[in-house]
Amino acid sequence: MKQTAVLLFITLLLFGCTSVPKKGTEESDGAVSKVEIDAEEKKTPETEKKEEQVILEELTLFTKEYSYYADGLLDNYTMFTYRENSTELLKEELYNDRNFLKSESSFDGEGNFQTVS
Repeated sequence: MKQTAVLLFITLLLFGCTSVPKKGTEESDGAVSKVEIDAEEKKTPETEKKEEQVILEELTLFTKEYSYYADGLLDNYTMFTYRENSTELLKEELYNDRNFLKSESSFDGEGNFQTVS
């Protein structure tokens, strides 16, 4: 067991040494110049004056959600009402397959809700 561990250690040591690039190659010179360029960019005052960009994200909100039986018939559907220009849910209404209101939930700004059957 000890011989296997020693052999494995020596093998890893040898392979680790062969993967180091030689001094004076183009790769190491390029790496040094990139570091120097990065250091120069950090010193320029232009980087401090970068303008902030506003990124607008478009969100898709559910307004109607359908629920079906296994055979494909409509079970019920839910209608969601949101505050204008917001993602805040105001009202959730559950209807059966014949468009009769089964339950209604209203939400206030604090996250509390009130259910009316």
